[in-house]
Amino acid sequence: MKNLTHTLSMLFLLWTSNLLAKSLQETYLETLQHSEKIALEGEELIQREEKINQAWGAMLPNVNLSAAVQHIDYINNPLGNNKLKTEQNSVKFTMQQALFRGLRDFATLRQKKILVDAQVLEIQDAARILYYEVVQIFYTILSLEQDKKN
Repeated sequence: MKNLTHTLSMLFLLWTSNLLAKSLQETYLETLQHSEKIALEGEELIQREEKINQAWGAMLPNVNLSAAVQHIDYINNPLGNNKLKTEQNSVKFTMQQALFRGLRDFATLRQKKILVDAQVLEIQDAARILYYEVVQIFYTILSLEQDKKN
């Protein structure tokens, strides 16, 4: 049912757009830009690529650096020495590395890369199916317009 609705909406889109002024390639590119399935698959690809970045981030060390400078220029001293200049500097550097857990991290990273490759193939497959549908509808509309002229 969902596929039928999708096909009918593409048919309406192609019928209402000036089909005779457009080639099959132009029609396909326009339909590709408006395809919800291709957009969702693209978002899924972006999410999977982000998971690869997160896996790399979990394997790399965490580095933190903080610095503080404290100046005290004037203090009211009861002994009469009212001018006191002090400066206190502090720097803190920390580095944390997760324990090596065998090759599990690298296996996870390889698995996520395989999932990204699978998602790219899924996008290509969805684009190919969309092209077949557009071709079928395109020539159906041309045939109907030719029948209408005759």
